[in-house]
Amino acid sequence: MNPSSSSDYVRIFDTSLRDGEQAPGFGMTIDEKLRLARQLERLGVDVIEAGFPAASDGDFEAVRTVANEVRGAVVCGLARANDGDVDRALAAVEKAAHPGLHTFIATSDIHLHHKLKMSRSEVIQAATRAVARARAHVPHVEFSAEDATRSDVDFLVEVFSATIAAGATVINVPDTVGYAIPHVYGELIRTLKARVSGIEKVVISAHCHDDLGLAVSNSLAGVLAGVRQVECTINGIGERAGNTSMEEVVMALRTRKDVFGVETRIHAEQLYPASRLLTQITGVAVAPNKAIVGANAFAHEAGIHQDGVLKEKLTYEIMTPQSVGVLTNRLVLGKHSGRHAFRERLKELGHGDLTEPELEAAFRRFKALGDRKKEVYDEDLEAIVQAEGAERRAERYRLISLSVMSGSDAIPTAAVKIEIGGELKSDSGIGDGPVDAVFQTIARVVGTEAKLVNYSVNAITGGTDAQGEVSVRLAMDGITVSGDAADPDIILASARAYVNALNRLEDRRMRAAQSRPTGP
Repeated sequence: MNPSSSSDYVRIFDTSLRDGEQAPGFGMTIDEKLRLARQLERLGVDVIEAGFPAASDGDFEAVRTVANEVRGAVVCGLARANDGDVDRALAAVEKAAHPGLHTFIATSDIHLHHKLKMSRSEVIQAATRAVARARAHVPHVEFSAEDATRSDVDFLVEVFSATIAAGATVINVPDTVGYAIPHVYGELIRTLKARVSGIEKVVISAHCHDDLGLAVSNSLAGVLAGVRQVECTINGIGERAGNTSMEEVVMALRTRKDVFGVETRIHAEQLYPASRLLTQITGVAVAPNKAIVGANAFAHEAGIHQDGVLKEKLTYEIMTPQSVGVLTNRLVLGKHSGRHAFRERLKELGHGDLTEPELEAAFRRFKALGDRKKEVYDEDLEAIVQAEGAERRAERYRLISLSVMSGSDAIPTAAVKIEIGGELKSDSGIGDGPVDAVFQTIARVVGTEAKLVNYSVNAITGGTDAQGEVSVRLAMDGITVSGDAADPDIILASARAYVNALNRLEDRRMRAAQSRPTGP
């Protein structure tokens, strides 16, 4: 891939699989990373940062799997500025169609004195050695000066000049702790453009965090100052308050081209499907008022707004729902529909890579849902695919049956049967409500002490027969995971989501011994 290097083109670098995954509750399996990477490829992302290969064997395998599968984007691994990390990352991306490496080291005095215990000259030596080592093997090498916005500008100029001379093709100016203010960040970029030797030969990148809620604003200020790569994540996920939101940056550049004068190669109609896929994988819902992809992003409740939109959409809509891939609640299939129509609609929704067994299992769920609902919507189909994927990912626990009794004059009681590692176990119990009874009984059968941190229910579509999408978050031993499920029966969906979370918790606990270093 040879993305345009013209001044009116901004690359989109996605780090959902690396920086995004480092946020509590957002851990992904290798299969889940691959599913999201394929969607990022459909989006038209220029660079996919697939993980931190030196962090763990699991991360190495995830990066290698994505690198082997993705053909249309640069796939890179993150590496600290040392030989071991660089070599590990190079090994992970060696089979990529377009391999890349992203290396970093901190440059602020705060980090040098308190974290690295290194002098400035030692930092420059480590940075240039890592860049040169990587560039000898791959054509795409990015260098990041971690905590750049709190670094001495003279030292930044020196570091970037040295790493460009060593072979860096991209230099990244991270606002690692979300400290920057837009006009200050823009001025920093302009200063670097004016003073760094060889900077006209490389791409300048922005990687901004959202600790002050300014990640998107800082990234856009960077674009105005000369940044031509923005590092971001789907739904803005990431460390602490998150990263720059891809959908917000992309649509800001597209909607206000009169201001920015640049383009991306992102297929914007794939933004909402990407957001939904990430939500399904992680079980973490997007806030209703989230820009671009939130449930209320294109909703109008105020009478004056409704009147204006009915007369002319431009009165209150600066972009159409369809432009970002927001699905309208329209009937697409019914209980009499066949496999061919079902398969074709799933392809249109971005699920054309399902295997025959997966398709058959999803089709059975669809037919069962068609018998229970009057109308089956695109959102229902998305939930079916997600639910089937959740069951395929389940390894240790599987919900076999559930029976619940509740009412104004009855004590909420649940009876469950669960398969644990191939062995059937059952029990019954009571709770403060039907969901509480289900959760307590499952916990007792499984023998877990996990704490329920969050429980949420959202209707996927309208109507009393709508599927309910349930998200459950559990915490134990310092690990937080999310589970999700959907069904017209909220109690059943809750039980499935809880079991899904238990499986993820089991998987994470097995991998918890390996620490994960942070990046820029």
